Amino acid sequence: MQRGRKVPVQVVFQDENCSSSCPSDTNIPCNNRSSAFVTAPKRALGDITNVAKSEKSNVGKKVSFKVGQQEKGDYTAVEKQAAESSKSSGSSQNKNTTQTCSQFSQFVSKLDQDFLKKSSRVAKKILEQSKDNLKVTIDSFADLALHDIDSSDRHDPQQVVAYVNRIIANHRRIERKFMPDPQYMMEQPDINERMRAILIDWLVDVHLKFKLLPETLYLTVNLIDRFLSLQHITRQKLQLVGVTAMLIASKYEEIYPPEVRDFEYITDKAYNKEEILSMEAIMLNILKFDLTIASSLNFLTRFLKAADADKQSMLFANYLLELCLSHYKMIRYEPSRMAASAVYLTGKLVGRFEWSDKTRTHSNYAATDLKTCSEEMLSILHSQNDPNLHLTAVKRKYSLQKFGEVSKISVDCLETL
Repeated sequence: MQRGRKVPVQVVFQDENCSSSCPSDTNIPCNNRSSAFVTAPKRALGDITNVAKSEKSNVGKKVSFKVGQQEKGDYTAVEKQAAESSKSSGSSQNKNTTQTCSQFSQFVSKLDQDFLKKSSRVAKKILEQSKDNLKVTIDSFADLALHDIDSSDRHDPQQVVAYVNRIIANHRRIERKFMPDPQYMMEQPDINERMRAILIDWLVDVHLKFKLLPETLYLTVNLIDRFLSLQHITRQKLQLVGVTAMLIASKYEEIYPPEVRDFEYITDKAYNKEEILSMEAIMLNILKFDLTIASSLNFLTRFLKAADADKQSMLFANYLLELCLSHYKMIRYEPSRMAASAVYLTGKLVGRFEWSDKTRTHSNYAATDLKTCSEEMLSILHSQNDPNLHLTAVKRKYSLQKFGEVSKISVDCLETL
């Protein structure tokens, strides 16, 4: 990495004594298993192989037999003896056996009837539920087919047109699973919302300096919030959590992620390699290695496509979403709602599109569902005009030419939605 103009390297919240302990590795010794030879048990009846009737050997003697014809000999005598012995005992047991079999047959028959009755009720209920679910599924897919936005991409394998609606539906299903606790800051004894905002504003600068993908930034913020929802942290270690989250996100999203020494440099050696790697192990274990999230960026791309947004509108919607990353109050909204609100607000401010039926179908949000989130997003946007604003990383980033200079667009004309 070229060492040009430095990003503000070390985020200092307050000098206090830091007492942090990292869990040590635990070596679990393996149990030694002793091997033993298993000997075949001795035969209690001795040798039970076929024994010749006479001492004379029949080696070389030609054996003649006919297929299907039993050889005469002791077999008939054995059969007679077996038949006679079974007559006496068999006659007395036949009645009991027949009676027992009859009772068992009736018992099984009754069980079968009860099972069939219960099974039919359960099957009928499942069938009714399946019909309802199938009707909902058919209706939703019929709406999506009516407002098709993927016909032009059918020959592009990277657009996965055959699965894109299922992918978005699955993202909607799991998005709440990977949301942080919206009240976690109340449980943190040593950090507050302002410190979080300072950290994320600095990470936006680092993200731009390292030229990372947008997905990396969104995953970084998600990892930070989810980790802080589960773990208390001191303010001296908050920046360590931030750079470690970006390291993990970079390994997940980037082809060539930054190295640990790059994060050492960007923090001005505030943390060494061992501390960063130790925090990486702690974070991954606490988060149970759940790194595949449904971010608002995933939904934003889809919703902008449904809205037929132009390039400027796309950049402005991304600007709105990144502004919200540093605001703690916005983490209570689902990623899909955040993305839909950004598209809705963009259409009102700079876009030449309305919240149409097609956009509503693909986002599954009506305009009334986005009112609260959009108003808070608009309030954050207006706060960027404050001359005393200190956290300006996102605004400076989107004032660059490669980001369309969308942060310079005047939006004072719209005060309420």
